[in-house]
Amino acid sequence: MTEFIAVISAKGGVGKTTSSINLALALNHFGANTLLVDCDFTSANVGTSLGVPPAVKNLQGAMNSCYPITEAIHTHSSGLEVIPGSISYEDIKNMEYENLQSLFYNLKGPDHVIVDCPPGLGDEVIKIMLAVDAVIIITTPDLIAVTDTLKTLHMIKDIKRKLYGVVINKKTDQDYEMSLDNIKQFLETKILGAIPEDKHFLTSLYYKNPFVFAFPDRDGSLEFKKIAADILGKTYKGNIPLDSKDIDTTHLY
Repeated sequence: MTEFIAVISAKGGVGKTTSSINLALALNHFGANTLLVDCDFTSANVGTSLGVPPAVKNLQGAMNSCYPITEAIHTHSSGLEVIPGSISYEDIKNMEYENLQSLFYNLKGPDHVIVDCPPGLGDEVIKIMLAVDAVIIITTPDLIAVTDTLKTLHMIKDIKRKLYGVVINKKTDQDYEMSLDNIKQFLETKILGAIPEDKHFLTSLYYKNPFVFAFPDRDGSLEFKKIAADILGKTYKGNIPLDSKDIDTTHLY
């Protein structure tokens, strides 16, 4: 059965779209057939980040019944399948949100569908959340972002969606940042992983390739793979997620 996972953030600028792209590719890395859908309606950046031409079929066209949603699936050179969002204001203005859940139903087939959501807690985010099975929250380790994340956790609880946990992005270990332990205590929820700040993210964006694909051995890529293994119910060892019964704990790192 396909699992739909919304990737959300309480505020913009925390690296939500970058995290969605790399998480989807990390799941693919471990053999999970994964599709990425750009539901950030006002700032659709998945296609731009991956070099998808702006004139191709997209989510908004499918939502407006111009063509089946399966015709909007495009395959990146990394092997990641994506449904980009439109960058046209006219497409955004005329969208019909109500058929989103039925559109998602027609995407049955992948093991996971990662849904990149708009930032914040607006009505469009609520509608997306009601159409998915589970949620991952992206935040940065500063007090304002973490405090806003707490509001997001309350919203997820209200609508009764499964929460995989929180990903801490752009971690630099500066004194002004909250520690992972403090964030965990403040949010009282699972921290899926911490992605370090890395200038190579900008390089991967320049070349229109996911960071995990372009720099597979960087710490950030390894952390995305650990998060993907966790979602798959595996334990990460190198580049291979293992079932618990297969683990030799003397060699784990």
